[in-house]
Parts: sequence; structure tokens; C-alpha cells
Amino acid sequence: MSLSGLLPLLGETEQFSALLNSLRAPRAQAAVIAPDPAIECTVAALWRESSAPVFVLTPNPESARKLHDRLFTWLGDDAPVFHFSESEDIPFERYVPDRGASHNRLRALAALRGEVNGVKHPLVIASINAASQATLERPVFDSSTHTLGARNRIDLDAQIHQWVEMGYVREPTVEVPGTFSRRGGILDIFPVSRDKPVRIELFDDEIESIRHFDAGTQRSAGKIRSVTIPPALETLPRLADEERVQQLLGRMDLIGTSEEAQRRIPSELSHALEGEVLDEISFYAGFFNLGNVFDYLPAESLMIVLRQSAIEETARAQDRRMTQLRNLKEKRGD
Repeated sequence: MSLSGLLPLLGETEQFSALLNSLRAPRAQAAVIAPDPAIECTVAALWRESSAPVFVLTPNPESARKLHDRLFTWLGDDAPVFHFSESEDIPFERYVPDRGASHNRLRALAALRGEVNGVKHPLVIASINAASQATLERPVFDSSTHTLGARNRIDLDAQIHQWVEMGYVREPTVEVPGTFSRRGGILDIFPVSRDKPVRIELFDDEIESIRHFDAGTQRSAGKIRSVTIPPALETLPRLADEERVQQLLGRMDLIGTSEEAQRRIPSELSHALEGEVLDEISFYAGFFNLGNVFDYLPAESLMIVLRQSAIEETARAQDRRMTQLRNLKEKRGD
């Protein structure tokens, strides 16, 4: 059940009208006091009336998840509400993360850049924890995102190479976001910005048709005119700003680390820069993830900050935790 029918009632109040008018000025700011039960309604109404992308910053991951889930009650199941979730990267640890968290983050970024089909004014929710985690630089995201349309001509091998550099994984069949496959003159790909994968049928080097298909049955559905394909991973060594990466590498100091680390780290970084896919690439995210979510906000967007003092305290606590963890790792020579 949607409560969207109640939102116009809030919009008609004198106080809410005054708030909207005050926010229409460039770089306007306004403070609003609202009890917790009214936050979802207020956010939903502001998004509905503003006709602009809205970015909401919350004090912690739990509050972001709850707000994201509850906004659908106010705006309907089809509302363009996105959760820029926390990355699963564990600082200073080697492990293979679940790509799903990265896909959710990239889908939210794609929405802010206008690359999610049919979405003009997204509503994006993020905790300060998620927003403080670095991501793909916006220029890299924009330059690698591309649109393929019917009657376009493509170099098949070059196209596949590009998708691999963008973080897509080649599989026998496409069932989950971030994967692609090739069968003769047919390319299947599941862009992280879409709910369904697409099938690109070629005649020689020309795109003959593009269709959605069902990931479960693999059956083609209706035709679409074009498909936009954004990056599928946040850590993309081959696409990162090479000059900035080299500057960071030049400042790398391995003194005090173990012999294994002194041998392994430069070797793995060299392989990553050459385009080899490393399972533990998230360990090196600090060298390649040089952007943040705020870089993606359009100039006309509205930012809502919930409980600013709590956000500041969470940020300070997170900084202390990262410093303690780094000091511990350095003492152990990791």
C-alpha cells in the first residue's frame, strides 16, 4: 500500500510552502525540526515537490537502510529510490568482497548521472559511513559509460575488451548484474544500472537489435532502442587517473613491513596496472578509488542532512577507528 496520496496534504501547508520557497534560491540552506516518525514523509514530500535529484545523508547504516525501505511506502514500489550503501571493503585487509554492494553503489551513482533508464530525478539515501568511502572518479565513470543503439557498428573484440576493463565478468550465461557472454553474433550483458539483462544481436559488425531477456529462462522479450552501460566495479586500475596513481605510488613507504609484503605489494600493483584482474584488488582501492559520491551530485540537486551532530560524531569515531587500525597494522608489519 502506498501513502503517496497523503503527500499533497503536507505540500499544501503554509510551513511546507515556505520551506520550498526558501530552497529555490541558489545554494539555499534551511533547518527543519521534525520528529522521527515524520522524517520519511517530509523527505518524500520534498523530493516530490522539488523536481530535482535529492541526496539524503543519515548518521549510520541502519538509519539509511530503514529510510530507504520506508520511502517506498510513501512513494510507491516503482519510485526511483536508491541506496548508496556501504562498501564491503575492509580497510587494510585482503579478501574477495561480494560484488553486490559495489553494484548497488554504482547503480546509485548512475542514477545521479542520469544513466538509469527513465529516471530523471533520483532520490538517493546514504549513511555518512558510505559517503566517506572513496569510489570511482566521476570523469572515469563518465568517460567509460557508453550507449549502444540499433544500427551502430562495433568492433566486437574491442567492445569485449572494454567491458572487461570496466569490471564486467565473462560467463557462459548471463544471470546476475556485472556479467556478459558471447555466443557467435550475440552479446548478452547485464548492466549494473538495469533490472534486466539485454541481448545484442549483430549482423556482421552492425547491431541488428537490442532486447531485454529473462535471466532465469534466457528468453528474449521486447525490443529497446538502446542500452547504456556504466562501469561494473569501483576499483578499476586500468581506467584510473594514471598521473595521480603514480603520485600515490611514489609516496608508498614499505619500510617496516615484512619481506613478503615488500615483495608482494609492488608485484601485485604492477600486475593490476597492466590490466590483470586480482581477486583481492580491494586491498589496493586507496590507489585507484579517487572519487566520492558528492562529486556525482548535479548542481541543481537538493541535499538533506539528518541529525547533523550525530553525523559529525559518527565521522569522528570512524576516523579514530581507521587511525587505530592503521597503527596496529603498521606495528605488526602487515
